[in-house]
Amino acid sequence: MTTATRKLDLGLAREVVRMSLPLMGTMVGNLLMMLVDRICLAQYSSDTLAASGPAVFTAMTVITFFTATTNLSRSCVAQAFGRSGEPTARAEAVLGLLIAAGLGLILLCLSPLLGMIPSLSDHPPAIRALESSFLELSTLFGAVMVLNVSMSAYFNGIGKTRVSLYVGLLGQVVAALAIYGLVFGRFGLPELGMRGSALGTLVGCGSMLVCYAWQLPRGFLRDGLKHWADAGKAALRAQVVLRLRRGFASGTAAGMDELGNTSFVWLAAVLGPIALAANNVNLTLNYLAIIPIIGLGIGCSVLCSNAIGRNDYDQIPPILKVTLLIEGAYVLVVSLAQLLAPTMLLEPFGLSTSDAQIQT
Repeated sequence: MTTATRKLDLGLAREVVRMSLPLMGTMVGNLLMMLVDRICLAQYSSDTLAASGPAVFTAMTVITFFTATTNLSRSCVAQAFGRSGEPTARAEAVLGLLIAAGLGLILLCLSPLLGMIPSLSDHPPAIRALESSFLELSTLFGAVMVLNVSMSAYFNGIGKTRVSLYVGLLGQVVAALAIYGLVFGRFGLPELGMRGSALGTLVGCGSMLVCYAWQLPRGFLRDGLKHWADAGKAALRAQVVLRLRRGFASGTAAGMDELGNTSFVWLAAVLGPIALAANNVNLTLNYLAIIPIIGLGIGCSVLCSNAIGRNDYDQIPPILKVTLLIEGAYVLVVSLAQLLAPTMLLEPFGLSTSDAQIQT
C-alpha cells in the first residue's frame, strides 16, 4: 500500500467517524430510551414485562415501514447537496416533509386495526388488554417519529449530523423521564403503567419535533414550497410518485426485517411467560450491538450520496471498506461484553437469583 493510499484511507476513516459519531450518539440515545422503557415495564409488573415485547415489536414493525419509507429523503437531500448545494437540498427536504405528513396521517388511521392484533393471540386476557392499549397509542408517537425522520434527513443530508445528535439526545432524556414518571406515577404524574410507556414516548418524540422545527433555517418551508410551485404540478407529482415507489421498497424491506424480530417474540410467547420474559430482555440487550451501527451506516450512506451527487463514484468503495472495519471493531467489543459479563447486563432488569429460569 502506498503512502498516498494510507493517507486516503486514514482521511476517509476520520471523515466516516466525524460524520457517524453524532449519529451513533443519537442511536445510543434511542437505546437509552428503549432500555429505560423496558426496565420500567419489567420492574412495574410481570404482566407488563410479558406484554411489552409483543406490543413494542409489533408497533415498531408498522412504524418502521413508514419511517424507512420517509427516510429515502435523506439520500435525496444528500445527493442534491453534493450536486448543487443547500438551496436544492432544502427543496428536496421540504418535499420529504410533505410526504411524511401524509404518511403520518395514514399511520394514525391504523390505530383501531393495531389495537385488534392482540385479540388474534391466545395470551391471557390481562396481557392482551395491555398490548392493545399500547398498540392503539403507538400510532400517535409513530406519526411524530415519521415527521422527525423527515426533518433529521435534511440535517443529516447536508452533513449537520450534530443537530441530530443534540436533538436526539434531548428527546431521549425527556422521553426516559416521562416514561418513568408516567409508568410509576412519579413527578406528580398519573400512574399509567403500560399506557404511560406509550405516552412517555410520545412526549419525547414531540420534544424532538419542536427542536427540529426550531433548528430549521429561516424560510425553509417557504423556499421549498416556492421551488415546487415553480416546478409545476406535473414535476411535483412525478417526484412524489418516484419517492413513494422507491421509499415503499425500502420501507417494505425494513418492515420485513422488523417483522422477523416480532414473529420471534410472538413465537416465544407460545412457550410461556418465562420464555417470553427472557426473550424480551435478551432482544433488548441485543439491540445494544445493533442500534449504534445503524448510526454508522447512516453516516456511510450520507457520504456515499454526497459522492454520487458530485459524480465521484471512485470514492464509494473506500468509504464502504472503512465503515465495515469500524463496524467490525464495535461488534467485537460488544460481543465480548455479552460473553464475559452477562450477569451484569441482566441486573438492571431486576432479574435476581429467584429468576434463575429467566436468567438461564
